[in-house]
Amino acid sequence: MVAVTGGAASGKSAVSKQLESLGAHVIDLDALSREAAAPGTAVLSAIADRFGPEIISPDGQLERRKLRDIITRNESARQQLEALIHPEIFRLMARDIKKAEARGEKMIVVEVPLLYETGMASLFDAVVAVTADTRLRIERLVDRDGVTRDQARALLDVQMDDAEKISRSRYVLTNNGSSEALKRDVERLYRDLEKFPMTQKKAKPLDTP
Repeated sequence: MVAVTGGAASGKSAVSKQLESLGAHVIDLDALSREAAAPGTAVLSAIADRFGPEIISPDGQLERRKLRDIITRNESARQQLEALIHPEIFRLMARDIKKAEARGEKMIVVEVPLLYETGMASLFDAVVAVTADTRLRIERLVDRDGVTRDQARALLDVQMDDAEKISRSRYVLTNNGSSEALKRDVERLYRDLEKFPMTQKKAKPLDTP
């Protein structure tokens, strides 16, 4: 059981995809977040009740960019959103881990952006922190999400400092170079992770902090 964590635009998904290509089973909590708040769900209805109907697009989807703008400016709103959505994300994660265990997957990698913030680190045998220079992460957010530099910086400012994640993680991958360099680092990481004994840990839903 391995967690991959890191701040926005650090390269978590690139690391997870590479681990998947090498043989790991990957569960992405961002994908589960979208499932948790899909059209017609109780979570989406609760979010609309709290943040207003304008947070829902005409086709019934959650307007994630609008919501992100709100929670990066308002700490209380961020905490309220997490209280609404995190329990369902944790339930879905436990469901998917149970399925992977039943299939006999030998390495389960969970991509968890808020690993330490949600108190989930104890579920995992090892944690991989992915980090990158702030300047690069801002550039990636601007290119990837079409946000302004100020919006990108505001998002990074509300996240846990990288130094804290690094100090608490068994492995650290620095993603400041080329995709080829990151690929080589992940290959070395995978070989080391293969040495872990089979885990006896079981995932369970957690209370939000």
